Amino acid sequence: MTLKQIYSESLSQSYSAIYRSIEEYRESLSNEFETDFTLISEGRLFDQELENRAETVDYYYIWKR
Repeated sequence: MTLKQIYSESLSQSYSAIYRSIEEYRESLSNEFETDFTLISEGRLFDQELENRAETVDYYYIWKR
């Protein structure tokens, strides 16, 4: 999903962003890293009760060369 100049009440300003699903990121990264790297860990960066936005998730991937 792409947002262009959307006003945010919580930010008190307009912003633009490109959102991708976790699977879209995983697939894209795998295509780039698959020959030299192995995905060793991934998951939510914070427990759900610590996340402050319902629409997005902070997610991490750890790759090993």
